[in-house]
Amino acid sequence: MFWRSVLTSAAARSFFITQEGYYGLGNAQPGDCVFVLYGGTCPFLLRSADQSTTDRFHLVGDCYLHGVMDGEAVERWAPREREVVLV
Repeated sequence: MFWRSVLTSAAARSFFITQEGYYGLGNAQPGDCVFVLYGGTCPFLLRSADQSTTDRFHLVGDCYLHGVMDGEAVERWAPREREVVLV
């Protein structure tokens, strides 16, 4: 049962490492950003929608980021607000 849950959770996801050295699991591509969104229960991967701006993103999906789950990001880092547009 445990391994079935692991395989289901990891399906179509790959291992990645952020520029800051955090290990993650998600559908990430080079250049994607990890965001902790207000009200979210986990981190999300966002992909730039337009190379000419830095505020327009496509929502790729949720991800696992070791050390940033269950509210750890809020406890560890000072919140930085950034307004983004999801397209």
